[in-house]
Amino acid sequence: MKSGVPHIVPLSQQAVEVLQESFPLTEQGRDERKRKEKKRGADQEKGGGPS
Repeated sequence: MKSGVPHIVPLSQQAVEVLQESFPLTEQGRDERKRKEKKRGADQEKGGGPS
C-alpha cells in the first residue's frame, strides 16, 4: 500500500466459501464462538434467547 490506497481484489464465491468454512478453525473463530456461547448463556439466564 505504497500509495496509501488499499488494493481490493474480489474473491470468487468458491474462495469465500472456503474461507468461511475454515474460519471456525482459526483462533479468531474460536474466540468468536466462545463469545457467542457466553452471550447465549447470559440470555438464557435472563429468560431471553431463542425459544
